[in-house]
This record gives sequence, structure tokens and C-alpha cells, in this order.
Amino acid sequence: MFNEWIFPDNWQVLVITLCTVLHQRSAWRLAVIIAGIIFAKGRRTITSWFRAAGISRRYKAFYYFIGSIGSRTETIAAALLEYMMHLIYKGKDKVLMGIDDTPTRRYGPYFAIEQNFHDLKETEGAGQQQVRNFWANIGVFHLNMWVHTMVELWAWNKSARAICDRSGSPWDAISRRPSHADRCAGLRREVIAQTFFAGSGQRRKTQKIVRQLYKLIKLAA
Repeated sequence: MFNEWIFPDNWQVLVITLCTVLHQRSAWRLAVIIAGIIFAKGRRTITSWFRAAGISRRYKAFYYFIGSIGSRTETIAAALLEYMMHLIYKGKDKVLMGIDDTPTRRYGPYFAIEQNFHDLKETEGAGQQQVRNFWANIGVFHLNMWVHTMVELWAWNKSARAICDRSGSPWDAISRRPSHADRCAGLRREVIAQTFFAGSGQRRKTQKIVRQLYKLIKLAA
């Protein structure tokens, strides 16, 4: 399962933050499910999450676990919000939102809401999960929103060049602001690089093999 993959340290802190408010005997399942969400391909059904995370024989336990998440969304979301505020406003005055009500700025917040809604539907696949009970429906929708937030937090202080790999599309402007899909792809590349290539060594032959393997993995990721 994906708990064998190496995620960035700041991502691990986010996952641990969410796990602290869950029952400790089952909290480890959250990291596996979130990794599955990140690497899922095609239509984002719950089975695509499980398949991407390597969950097979014990899938029922993970399904019921998502239902238990649905019954505790307020507590889990509060933990994520608290960490997000600490990360973003560390050493600064905490102001959640200020709206400039001048005619040129009045509709800015509404555009941001519309963009986030688009990202949740099109990139995260919110609403595609196909679950069959009330709490599981709440759980999967909140998981979509939390993963969206976690990806944005992971990319918060990163430059566009660090997030985006536009080498495969030279016609695209390097300076273009990364989209949420770009940030998701950047996270996947970093996980793949840390998992497969961090200890590959410096020998010329080894590096050549690594470069070729990375090209193949990019096609899958």
C-alpha cells in the first residue's frame, strides 16, 4: 500500500494533525486513503482511491472507516484549520479575510469561490465517489475538500518553477501561475522522486537509468 511511499515532511505533519483526533487503532488508514486520492486516475470513485492505494482484501474496513470520518468532520476540519492558520500566519496578526468593497475588487472573493468549486469538481472529482450511506457521503466529500486544502498548503511557499514541470509542453508559458492540477502533479512528482530516486547514488550509469525510469513514471503519474 501507499504507506510505503515517501511523502514530504510537511505533508506528513498535515496527515498526523488530522489523525490525532481519530481513534488511534484505525487512524493509520487515513494516510493510506489520502495517498490513494492523490494518485487515483480516471473517474474518482471510491474504488479508484482504494485501487491506487493498493487496498484490496480489507477494503470493507476502509469503507467503514470513511463512514466514521463522516461522523467527525467538524472535529477533523477544526484541527486542519488550526494548523493551516498556524502555518500561514505564523508570527503575523491573524486576519481571516478582508474584503475590499470598491467596484474593482467587489467580485474578487466570488471568483475565488468559483475557482475552488471548479477545482474540487474537475481536479479532485468531488461527487464521483459512489458511496451508499449518509455518513460515507459526508466523509468522502470532506476528504475531497481536505486534500484540496492540503495540496494548496504544501505548495504555499513554493515557486511556480518548483511546482510545475513544463518540459513536456514548451509552448506553455513558464511564468504562468500554477493551477491546482499543476500543484497536484507537482506533489506526485516529489513523492515519486523521494521514493525511487533519493538513494540512487551518483554513478553515471545509475543516473542514466534513473532518468529513463523517471520518464516512464511521469507517464503513469
